Amino acid sequence: MTSTAIAQPTVYLVIGSSAIARDEKGEILETVDWTDDNQPDWTDACICDFRGAGGEEGFKMLHDALEAAEANAKLIGDDIVRLP
Repeated sequence: MTSTAIAQPTVYLVIGSSAIARDEKGEILETVDWTDDNQPDWTDACICDFRGAGGEEGFKMLHDALEAAEANAKLIGDDIVRLP
């Protein structure tokens, strides 16, 4: 585990050992690294796309899940912070 200075996004999904979030440009990023305080370490996060194990359908589902989670966060009054 490592330490990171990158702020945590408002919304991220955890699937298995991966954390998945959006950056400011809307790209979906994934990390499998975690900080010593059990937070996702986004330092070396990689871009997710349709070539992953879930294929095009899985990627669309990730996109839709992040859209819904961010919309829900907005409804409850959270400001949406994405990864830089």
